Amino acid sequence: MFDEILGNGLKPDESTFSALLCACCHAGLIEDGREVFRIMKDEFCIQARTERYVHMVKLLGMEGRLEEAYYLILSLPEPVDSGIWGALLLCCDVCGNLELAEIVAQWLFESNLEKSAYRVMLSNIYAGDGRWDDAKKLRDSIQKEN
Repeated sequence: MFDEILGNGLKPDESTFSALLCACCHAGLIEDGREVFRIMKDEFCIQARTERYVHMVKLLGMEGRLEEAYYLILSLPEPVDSGIWGALLLCCDVCGNLELAEIVAQWLFESNLEKSAYRVMLSNIYAGDGRWDDAKKLRDSIQKEN
């Protein structure tokens, strides 16, 4: 992929890498996404920003590699942007991993008390699993905050 780009004398920039990672994410191209990410950092010295980590987490998570995505997030310097954790929470929902969803939600709740969107996501995950009491408790806590 990059041989063609570089062979034409083109130099990819941050936008190029964001687009490539997004495309890999949507197409489920894990290994290509990893290679794009590696080349971006190692060969072009472009720092990975929140958006690119969101793509990597979704790329791994949507393919069922939730644990790998989780450890990627844990390897990042603190504080980790809530959007990155939110991407993993979404993947947990899609893959039906309630246990990890609760762990991820706890991280989000501790760092982003003002954002009720993540509470709604977890409530929906509970509802999807038939845990109606837990879903109701979360919804009630959101209403009390507002």
